[in-house]
Amino acid sequence: MAKKTMSSGLKNQPSLYAELIFSEPGPAQLVRVEKGHGRLERRGIRVSKDLEGYSDFTGLKQVAEVKKRVVFLKTGEVKESTEYLLTSLSI
Repeated sequence: MAKKTMSSGLKNQPSLYAELIFSEPGPAQLVRVEKGHGRLERRGIRVSKDLEGYSDFTGLKQVAEVKKRVVFLKTGEVKESTEYLLTSLSI
């Protein structure tokens, strides 16, 4: 069974965390797959400017959602995680 984790860094901003959780889901804009060291890793990222001006988070320009799926080839174990990144950089 896949284990889902959330980056703990964002949980110190409860209102912003809630805003991100309820954003509309969508496909990854960029996907990278790598195989090595006994693992198959798939990482997908999508970036949005939708919260700019909406969020109370000062200086927020973009958010990114990074989803990672790792399959340990020897055991078949699967781990999944989702992390959110915040930046004041514009496109």
